[in-house]
Amino acid sequence: MSELAGGIRRHQLDKSPRQRLADEPRHEYDDAYFILFVESRQGPPFPIFIFSASLLSRPRSRCILFPHSWRPQPFILGIRRAVSYIIYQGDRFRQTSPLTFNLQPPTINFQPPILTMTQHHRDMCNAVSAECPVSATLYGYYPNLGANAFFAALFGLLLVAQLIIGTWTRTWTFMFAVSLGIFGEMVGYIGRLIMHRNPWSDAGFETQICCLVLAPSFLAAGIYLTLKHMVLYCGPEYSRLKAKWYPWIFIGSDLGSIIVQAIGGGVAASAKHSTNRSLLTAGDALIIAGIALQSVTMGVCGVMVLDFFLRRRKARTEDKTEAEGTTDTSLDATTLTNDVHTKSPLRFRIFCWAIGFAFFTILIRCLYRIPEMAGGWGNPRMRDEPVFLGLDGGMVALASIAFTVAHPGFMFSPMRKGKKAISS
Repeated sequence: MSELAGGIRRHQLDKSPRQRLADEPRHEYDDAYFILFVESRQGPPFPIFIFSASLLSRPRSRCILFPHSWRPQPFILGIRRAVSYIIYQGDRFRQTSPLTFNLQPPTINFQPPILTMTQHHRDMCNAVSAECPVSATLYGYYPNLGANAFFAALFGLLLVAQLIIGTWTRTWTFMFAVSLGIFGEMVGYIGRLIMHRNPWSDAGFETQICCLVLAPSFLAAGIYLTLKHMVLYCGPEYSRLKAKWYPWIFIGSDLGSIIVQAIGGGVAASAKHSTNRSLLTAGDALIIAGIALQSVTMGVCGVMVLDFFLRRRKARTEDKTEAEGTTDTSLDATTLTNDVHTKSPLRFRIFCWAIGFAFFTILIRCLYRIPEMAGGWGNPRMRDEPVFLGLDGGMVALASIAFTVAHPGFMFSPMRKGKKAISS
């Protein structure tokens, strides 16, 4: 019997690896692990691969290792010199020379799963931690300390200047509208400074979202307040709209946009504490609608003012010869006399250019805000702080500087309380 067994064994060893595989009984392994050891000449054996049948491409596939010296062991196959054959995934076969076999471990490209936070998890976050990273906030960053502190200080100085100049020159209505807008900007950037310390701060988020959305509307109202006086001063007959209707129509429309934006800001701020995600979307939509209404109002206002000045310029060109012999002594120089036949004083022209500059900067800010908010909360535009600081904070800051440097109390005295402009 021993000779017979030895003959069978020698017969099996004389077969090729493929033939031995074909003769071997098939086994199904669900969770079997095969460990491949390589014996180094300069050190102890070390494991190279760990194969799991459940991780292969097919369920219950087999991983069989054939060494030079065939010494099968239960689930662990020792290797004395080098691996010459590897048969994997059932009947697939690949032969590798012992001298060229690569013993380098395989490179594993592991992609960590993208963790998404539910609204419930967001509500539980009140500070940055491993469970509440800053990247999971709506803005996804720490607001820049230097830039936001600069804007907060700048708007604070402009607010003080507006209050002093407005009180001194008694331009009460203009001072109230512009100062309220500048104050809102200052408070909004203070809210962003709070978010710099803690991006998850509810107080900082609610403060900055409400103030920075609403404040430019009050600055736009300051522009509309000047239109009535400018039309009366330059010639109401060249306006397609009566001078008294300018503040009623444009300020009324601007007030409507303020109300819509205020409601949207309140809904968006309160949505952080609600499990209903649609509230945040509804607040976003209301803010977009309010800013769009403000943009349309400013566009119509710009067209009306441009038409007025073009009609006035055309009339002055056509009637220049006839007007050279006329004089008007009913107005003294202190009221910045400016009828259709005379050149506008320098201070009034500076004032007009400043108002026009402020108009375009606020309009640019509105046109930036619409696509920024339309992308939804946490969209890439909303997470781009440098663009926000340039197209929102920078534009509003330039408009506020223009209102302060070319203040109507100095440049356009008909807006002073007690001064009378030309009436229709």
